Amino acid sequence: DIERFVGLGEDDLLKLQYKKAKALGMSDRAQEKEITIRESFLDRNAHMFVFDQFNSFRDPAEFSSHSMQFWKREELARNMLKWQKSPIKTSLTELEPSTAKHAVRIHKALLGWCGDKSSPGPNMLAQEIVASGIQCTPLRDEIYCQIAKHLIDNPGQQSVAQAWKALGLCTLYFAPSTDLSNYIHVFIRDRAPSHLKELLTRNLYTREYDGPVRQPPTPDQISSVVHQFA
Repeated sequence: DIERFVGLGEDDLLKLQYKKAKALGMSDRAQEKEITIRESFLDRNAHMFVFDQFNSFRDPAEFSSHSMQFWKREELARNMLKWQKSPIKTSLTELEPSTAKHAVRIHKALLGWCGDKSSPGPNMLAQEIVASGIQCTPLRDEIYCQIAKHLIDNPGQQSVAQAWKALGLCTLYFAPSTDLSNYIHVFIRDRAPSHLKELLTRNLYTREYDGPVRQPPTPDQISSVVHQFA
């Protein structure tokens, strides 16, 4: 069979190895090859998955129209996907009205967890964020997008550190949709601290293959769980 492989590129060989492993029932081996193929794809095509080009975001003008401060709407629209200290007035992504209201509560929880707003119980806020993602599938992309927004042009070092912990926590419990997934992988490649990139990427793949964890951590468990993302 060696003649079949002569002249094949690395990606083609990986695909053949993947198909062989899957045919033999070697699921772990097949998964490993599939991840390698996807990483190679992202190496070549990262430009296709720039975060602000995700196609499920609200129109910025529509996003800003939910603010009663009409004199700030132009600025809100321009900075829709950048850090803001005040809570958003509607979801970043297109959601049903009731789910969009939940998204606003999540952003308030994120601000409290990150220290941008004072909170007597930040661990309870982190649990709320994770529980929302586990329990409500449409909110998973919204949560990942809110955390990414919080990390863009954020001047607060401690706030940024807490946001990476929030992202890490989410990667342990639920994945974004297949539509958003590559954007988050590229966001991590481009922006994550070097010591977190491999860990966050590995966690994402695990959740993508294994599905969400059924129960969020308790508030008492949060500190020990997020310690690995410091």
